[in-house]
Amino acid sequence: MPSQPTADPDEDVHGFVPVALDTLLPGAAYGFDLYMKQRPGGMLLYRRREYPVDQTDFDRLLSQGVRTLHVSFDDRDMYARYLNLLLVDGEDLTATQKYTLLKGAARSVLSDSLCSRSPDTLVRSVSDLSKQMVESLCGNELLLRDIFFLMTHDYYSYTHVTNVSMYCLTLAQQMGICNKQELTEIVVGALLHDIGKRHLPPQLLNKTGKLTEPEMAQMRQHPQAGFEDLCTRPDLNWGQLMMVYQHHERLNGKGYPAEVGGDEIHPWAKICAVADVFDAITSCRPYRSAIRIDSAIDFFERRMGVSFDEEIVGCLSSLMQTT
Repeated sequence: MPSQPTADPDEDVHGFVPVALDTLLPGAAYGFDLYMKQRPGGMLLYRRREYPVDQTDFDRLLSQGVRTLHVSFDDRDMYARYLNLLLVDGEDLTATQKYTLLKGAARSVLSDSLCSRSPDTLVRSVSDLSKQMVESLCGNELLLRDIFFLMTHDYYSYTHVTNVSMYCLTLAQQMGICNKQELTEIVVGALLHDIGKRHLPPQLLNKTGKLTEPEMAQMRQHPQAGFEDLCTRPDLNWGQLMMVYQHHERLNGKGYPAEVGGDEIHPWAKICAVADVFDAITSCRPYRSAIRIDSAIDFFERRMGVSFDEEIVGCLSSLMQTT
């Protein structure tokens, strides 16, 4: 990827980036100061870099409802190096432990950044995260079916985006894409695919009932909004932009926002479309239960070649049947 852009104004004002507790192993000094967010604003120093955080500290934080701490922007690279050491060089960590760390890192990045007025923070953060995902999971014995059972399937936007990125990575590998740079770019596109939802009102995103038709029309604006957010960025390629713009398009031209079909849909967007719908229908919503994996596969097989790419559906079906 090209060099990263400079920090956006929001990040300079606040000066901190989020760190999920899930990504911090107890009993170690991390090499960076940890801060706790205060209400109505500001940060309180929680633990200096030279002092370890033990399990008792974590239990106390969790009992207080604290699941995210922060590091200063100046220490962001130190935190990234810490994650890299765990994910890439952590030979003692199982694939499940690595995935748990990635999930915590993704939640930190996405839960804060999706609300940012500028996409700069999100693009830069997901670029780092995607590299960690590819390096730690590529060639790993952890298959898509195993990942499925590790995932928290709920209706929060950042959980959905994290899940979709994992599915896109695994499906791309199953389809024969093995170049790590290309896989990293696909993961970045998947992590950004719903960035346009930043422009939707919270009451729409958090609605606990089924959306009305006018609300659905408003929701359908998010691919266009996301594309407009990102289309002038030099650090994103056309495939990534199409994952944002076309992940709701369908082969028969009955998707949105442009109602294109067939070869007009970018191959990466076709992967993202399958991953996006698979996570949506296998996740719990306030107004409906998640469907079983076998029912989800049947859903896709009945629509392959019409709405969804036949090869991608075949890869998904094959992976889900792996024991």
